[in-house]
Amino acid sequence: MFERDFESELDPDRRVESGRFIEAIAGQPVSLIAEFKRKSPHDGWIVSSDYPVAETVWAYEAGGAAALSLLADEAWGGSVDDIRQARATSELPILAKGYFCTVRELEAVREAGADAALLVVGSPPEQIIERLQKTPDRLPLRELNVQGRKLGLNLVFEVTSEQEIYRALVANAEIIAINNRNLKNGGMDERRALNLKSLVPREQLVIGASGLESANQVADYNEAKFDAVLVGSALMHDQNPEQAVRELLGG
Repeated sequence: MFERDFESELDPDRRVESGRFIEAIAGQPVSLIAEFKRKSPHDGWIVSSDYPVAETVWAYEAGGAAALSLLADEAWGGSVDDIRQARATSELPILAKGYFCTVRELEAVREAGADAALLVVGSPPEQIIERLQKTPDRLPLRELNVQGRKLGLNLVFEVTSEQEIYRALVANAEIIAINNRNLKNGGMDERRALNLKSLVPREQLVIGASGLESANQVADYNEAKFDAVLVGSALMHDQNPEQAVRELLGG
C-alpha cells in the first residue's frame, strides 16, 4: 500500500514538548485523533498482531489528523513499543491508551514518547479489575493526574455517564473524553457523547469517542463544539487510511 522506507526514517531519540496534545486539539473546527489499534476490546482482532505501526500513523498524519492514539495495553493488542515506533515516525502528538493506575505506567509511556495518557474513570471489564487489584501501588485518579502532569503529560479522563463526568471534574480533569461505548458491557449509544456534552464546563476540552464512521457524524460533533473526535476502528478497517482521514474531515 505504501512505498515509503520507514525503517530508514525511524528516529528513536525524537522527543516532544509537553502540552502539545492540548495545543493540537483545542478549539474549532473539530480535530481528528486517529487511533492505531490491532485489536478492539470488544470486537476482537481488526488486523494481524504484527500489523506495522509506521505506515499507518504516517498515513494518518498525511491525511490531516491532528493527533494520534495508540493502545499501550497488551490486553488490547498494543504495547509501549508501538508508541516508540509511532513517535519515531510521526511529529503528531500521541495519546497513550490503557488502564493506567500507577506512576510507573505513566513514566513508561512518557519515556516512549507519549504526550498524553488516558485515565479511565468508569469500571473496567472483569479481567482488568483482577489485574488492578493485584497492583499494590495503584493511585486514585486525582493523584494520577497530579503525577502525570509532573511528567509533562496531558491527562485525558474517559467517561460514559454524568456521574463519571463529576468524578473527572473533582479530579481536576483538563480534558474529558466522552465514550459512546460502555467499556464494562460493550454497549454502544452513538448519541451519548452529544447528549452529555452540555454537562462539561466550557473551560474543559472535550473529545467524542467510539462509533464515528462518517463525515456527517464528525460535522455533528463540530456543530456541538467538541474540540476533537477520536476514530479508530473505522480507520483501521479502511485499506486507504490517509484518504479515510481526509473524508472524515470533509476533504
